[in-house]
Amino acid sequence: MQGIANAANISKKTLYEIYPDKTAVFLAVLREQDTDPIFTPLEDGQSARDALISSMTQVVSFIFRPRQLALTRIAISEGDPELSRALETHIDGSYRTFLARMIEMADQGLLGRDAANRYADLMLGAALGSWHLRALAGGREEPRNSLINDRICDIVDTFAARLQLDAAPD
Repeated sequence: MQGIANAANISKKTLYEIYPDKTAVFLAVLREQDTDPIFTPLEDGQSARDALISSMTQVVSFIFRPRQLALTRIAISEGDPELSRALETHIDGSYRTFLARMIEMADQGLLGRDAANRYADLMLGAALGSWHLRALAGGREEPRNSLINDRICDIVDTFAARLQLDAAPD
């Protein structure tokens, strides 16, 4: 709390007058943060494969932002049930945003709606994989963009038939 007070250029006493405890500070920070990735609009004529790769890349990059990882680490380390619920809601927002993008693509005929509902979670989990666990443990926070892109391309190509996408290019 002293570090937060110093950064805000206020006394620790003043900070406690505004926020009664660390949980209140964390929840305020979480409320003020961008809670969901913001997608670039789907382009006319964009292939389903390219749109899906772009959308997944935006979600994964959002999740690997240093601030996102720091907030997750704090919530995990505190072990506070209220923080855990807030973090779960926060993290779930990224998944819901990705699922909404897949449903938007399905509504435009770019992929099958049932497949979007069924595979969004699996695809996002595969994209994050062990990188996310390492990042949360304090390791390298974000894999190189080329590695992220390669992994996401592999995932989209692997799920292409199940998503009812056109055949991926060789």
